[in-house]
Amino acid sequence: MELAITLAQQIFSMILMIFVGYLAVKKNILTYEAGSVLSTLTVYILCPCLIFSACQIDYSPDKLKGLLIGIAAAIAVHILFIPLSRLIARIFPMDELDRASLIYSNSGNLIVPLIGAILGGEYVFYSSAYLAVQTILFWTHGIRLVTGEKGSIKKILLNPNIIATAVGIAFFLLPIKLPSLLEETVDKIGGTIGPISMFSIGIIMSSVPLKKAFTSLHAYLIVFLRLIVMPLIFVLCVFASHLAALSPLTGKVMVATVLAAAGPTAVSIAQNTQIHGKEAAGAGMVNVMSTLLCVITMPLIILVYQLLCL
Repeated sequence: MELAITLAQQIFSMILMIFVGYLAVKKNILTYEAGSVLSTLTVYILCPCLIFSACQIDYSPDKLKGLLIGIAAAIAVHILFIPLSRLIARIFPMDELDRASLIYSNSGNLIVPLIGAILGGEYVFYSSAYLAVQTILFWTHGIRLVTGEKGSIKKILLNPNIIATAVGIAFFLLPIKLPSLLEETVDKIGGTIGPISMFSIGIIMSSVPLKKAFTSLHAYLIVFLRLIVMPLIFVLCVFASHLAALSPLTGKVMVATVLAAAGPTAVSIAQNTQIHGKEAAGAGMVNVMSTLLCVITMPLIILVYQLLCL
């Protein structure tokens, strides 16, 4: 129960940051076009620094084992979510952008800062496993859903997020540590991702008629599936498999994985529609609604997880 309450408090703090971005546009301090700059900054600089920084920890066999468990758990989540989203799209009228919203959570911009604030650095490292898997999948499978463009192998390999993932894991395994000044710099840059991403969501929110957003049955359907149905199905799978009870280490990793799986829709969905000059209002609407409502749903999901699995 304590974890659920702390989680709700931290999410609420981030929601207040969203309203700072929203009010900045409404009061003509920022323009909507500034959101594209912040989106580009987040996707190509802040997120890679965050991924790399999470891997700059001392090597140990237990941490390596936890990383591998985290990678396997993250792969399992997406193996579940991708076909599940396809099945749901056959039942309800949904486009590819809706499917991306069901599959990909805000595991970097929201979940990693949340886990760092609530659970500490070790859990951030384990959550980076989810972030690494989702980064690779998003920039291959997800980007096709979001933009309709096929990612070339060259673009995938040269993507800063995938480079940061590969280099970060390599540095952890070798192990190699950056000089303290560089490590501190990268860590501080990555540490700004929470507020800047929230400002970005707020700027996107300024273009979304909130009355329309909160009266859209379709948006409610996507948000309900993303925040409640999808993560609950995963929690039930964890419960049925008894994975969380295998060891204290597995329990730690699964907490980070469940939080990532239960997060709101990835802000990178709306950001990439904006970067590629496509209509971002629909994705922004779902992202805003899911981010605002996750203050209620994420603590409930983690509470269900604790009651069933721990």
